[in-house]
Amino acid sequence: MKKSITSTGNNPSKPTLKGAIRKKWLYVWRIVGNSVTENDIKDFLPDLEHHNTIEVKKFDSKGHNSDFSIGIPTETLYEKVNDPNFWPSGVVLREFNFRNFFLGEEKSANQLATATTSAFNQEPTTAVFSPNSTNNSPIKGVDQFKLSVPHQNIQSIGNAVDHLEAVIKDLPQESELSVICITEHWKTKEQLENYGIEEYILYSSYCHDMSEHWGSAIYVKKDIHFREIQSL
Repeated sequence: MKKSITSTGNNPSKPTLKGAIRKKWLYVWRIVGNSVTENDIKDFLPDLEHHNTIEVKKFDSKGHNSDFSIGIPTETLYEKVNDPNFWPSGVVLREFNFRNFFLGEEKSANQLATATTSAFNQEPTTAVFSPNSTNNSPIKGVDQFKLSVPHQNIQSIGNAVDHLEAVIKDLPQESELSVICITEHWKTKEQLENYGIEEYILYSSYCHDMSEHWGSAIYVKKDIHFREIQSL
């Protein structure tokens, strides 16, 4: 496995240049009342150091309860917020990272042309692209070309796209996502084109004529060169 060559700066922050605080994410759900807001959650959290840098994102829920993801900047504060004794009875907590958010695994390119099983609906899905290699390419065969292709049922892209970008940016370099497959975006084609994911291109989508609970889309990293397969 190729080792990451990334490193983190150790010098104190400068007035003109500061490093972003790395956050740990917590998924909190089954909070009674769909009217609970992100500010309500922030006000409920302990008033400790870095409290003003906490991020709270609410998920689009059609039920009577509210679900949130919380980005917490310090280990001490994370342990405090992740304590079950801190939350009311019935609220559920779970660490929230890309492994929770995306159900997928790295596959070689030749595996992508075979039917795979979705963890959500058990229906087969098939990839429709392949690497566009040339003789001058450092890639010596598609078997050596690795792609990370996660799938997520987001239940409305409207409230998920900002958090999706935040999770992607927080991934370590070795876990970079090549292709993002989403289902249940709930948008028409015209509406979906208004929701972009930074550094990704909306390459393929399936939409209804009216906005409703349906739809799928495939986003590809901008720096990936590929060609469409006309038939499998």
